[in-house]
Amino acid sequence: MTGESALPVVRYDRGVQVAGSPLWLDASTARELCMLTTLENKLPPLHKRVLASAPMADALSRAGYRTHVLPVPWRRSIGVGGFQVELIDLGHELGFAHALLESSLHRILYLGKTHHSNALLPKAEHVVMSMPVPNPVLPGVDVDCAVRELEILMASQVRLLIEVDNIGLAAILYRRLAERGFFLNASGMLGKLLLPPQVSDKVLAQLPMMRLQGRPMLRGRRLCMVETGQGTANSTTAEHVIHVMWNLDLHAVSRILRAVSASCVWISDVPELHQEHIAHALAPVAETRFLETRAQLSIF
Repeated sequence: MTGESALPVVRYDRGVQVAGSPLWLDASTARELCMLTTLENKLPPLHKRVLASAPMADALSRAGYRTHVLPVPWRRSIGVGGFQVELIDLGHELGFAHALLESSLHRILYLGKTHHSNALLPKAEHVVMSMPVPNPVLPGVDVDCAVRELEILMASQVRLLIEVDNIGLAAILYRRLAERGFFLNASGMLGKLLLPPQVSDKVLAQLPMMRLQGRPMLRGRRLCMVETGQGTANSTTAEHVIHVMWNLDLHAVSRILRAVSASCVWISDVPELHQEHIAHALAPVAETRFLETRAQLSIF
């Protein structure tokens, strides 16, 4: 079978869909069938049918998500929407994952919006990912830098405000700090998603508070606001603010593309003014195509 009409397409409409299949990935509007690999700053919309890793299914259930989530075992291929789909464990407590989609024509590695992992990635002809360009006003730091700074600031009892890209980063900070002996009392939706520290209720009530708040940011993006420290911190009362972002530079993207032997990478969330630079930087490794508009159909 030859010709463009025989080839699959990727549709980008507040989520990723491989055309010809009812399966969406991380859609932010309700769909008939959606696989969740990450969580951003609120619970997903009420899709009709939902698949996710077992840890994510458990976390969503704890948080009161009202659609039944079918748990998918790690590294086990299942048939979904005309594709064989396999979830790749990223070692994240909320069950974040990459997804390998395979048909008779193509192998597609979906990285989504989560890229920091030591997971062994499979070979794939196409890679689909989000790569938000850092906010020039609030460029942010990576998780490791943030944890080192937080250890100092939390010990000094300041009113501290942390802004992160998504719930996943909040969960990573929560775990990394706990590993270093800085326990937090997660409340609200974050408290429902995360398992609490193994301490008494009395001790838990005395711990610094960690919770999420969403607010509009540049380019229509929303961040999660995490509050901790002594007293109530917000953008006007905080004594110190840390902006934590997913930092995936072009060298890291190139390493991923080489490792999986990709010939084409499909990237969303990149403003037009940055696209030429990114495409030029990745040209020695793979062809770059940008998923720019919600209605765009991009042919493989």
